[in-house]
Amino acid sequence: MSENKGYKECPFCSEKVLVNSIRCGHCQSMLIQKTVDSVNIIDEQNRPVPKTKNDHDISFKDYTDDTNITKAKTSLIMGIVSLILFLFNAFFSLIPSGFGLYFGIKGFNTSKKAFALVGIILCSIILFFSLFLSGLAYLSNNEIFSERQLHNSASSLNAQISRLRAERSELEREKNMIQRLIDEHDRISSRSSLTESDERRLSDISRDLMRHSRYINYIVSGSGILISPELNNELDERIKEIRLLELELEGDLALIEYQLKMRELYD
Repeated sequence: MSENKGYKECPFCSEKVLVNSIRCGHCQSMLIQKTVDSVNIIDEQNRPVPKTKNDHDISFKDYTDDTNITKAKTSLIMGIVSLILFLFNAFFSLIPSGFGLYFGIKGFNTSKKAFALVGIILCSIILFFSLFLSGLAYLSNNEIFSERQLHNSASSLNAQISRLRAERSELEREKNMIQRLIDEHDRISSRSSLTESDERRLSDISRDLMRHSRYINYIVSGSGILISPELNNELDERIKEIRLLELELEGDLALIEYQLKMRELYD
């Protein structure tokens, strides 16, 4: 009985433990509730208090408000910068006015609403006129460039037509000269008797015609004098080919001149 007085039964695992035991040696359960409560109190006091969701929301909201206020002020600054740039060149104010409009919209719902509102109005007006004037400048440049191209094309066509006309005129002169030599050759050859001067002239004519041999059909006699020379079709075909090219280029030139006249009427 004396041994049992120094022991008690664990209420958790029913094993025998010492009367003064604080923790059960078998199941490791705390046997003195008061001590456990004291330890829990101490732990609760030392434990850091976690931030609640509301605390995080308040902190983030403050940061967002500060950022938006900065954007509202930035919108006004960008509007002033855009106005200054607009006075020099409308194209240069496109980017700052666009950013100013964006910052103004972001910073509108803040305590600095007036800054944002002025920035939005100023940037919107400048952005509109910058786009309008830039578009007009672009269209005007395109019109000038297109008109310049038409003038250049017309000049080029005129030069080509002039060159073809010169070539055709040269070929026609050559044809007339060859025909005159052939006619003179036939006239001298048709005589019943040839003098020495006639033979010399026939020799000269034959020599001149040989320079244009690609355009004539002929037979060479033993003395080197041409017999029955006549024009072939090659010269006429080349003249016709050049004339067709001239007509084609003249049609293109007429179309370009018509376009230029229509532009002048609309302007």
